[in-house]
Amino acid sequence: MGHPLIDKIINDGIDSVNVDMLSDQLRFDLMSEAGKKLLHMGRLRESADAFAIGGNQEQLMEQGRWFLDQRRYGPAALFLRHAAHPDMLMELAQKCLAAGHVEEAAAVYESLGDETMAQFIKSNFTQTQSP
Repeated sequence: MGHPLIDKIINDGIDSVNVDMLSDQLRFDLMSEAGKKLLHMGRLRESADAFAIGGNQEQLMEQGRWFLDQRRYGPAALFLRHAAHPDMLMELAQKCLAAGHVEEAAAVYESLGDETMAQFIKSNFTQTQSP
């Protein structure tokens, strides 16, 4: 049996706990473990969010690069938008859009601070695929 907070995250979702009051190390450990479990369950968006909340840049980059190597741009965007270099993110947003991952492309542009492009994409493209 795991830590009760990890179990709550797995059962009730990432937004079911507030980890702001935890020490940085405990938040890192708990959210990293939750992120790994969510990843193995195929809950990619929640996994990426857990790694980001915990500040686990290494896992965000590792998982994002793995999905990039597989040419799975939508899932890659979920992880890399939290951790990658702006030039890499710009290229990723374009690949997401070309592959039909509209929501992920818009999210990457938002993480780059380009709200205009994110709104343009949301207004002019239809979602054709999901991660």
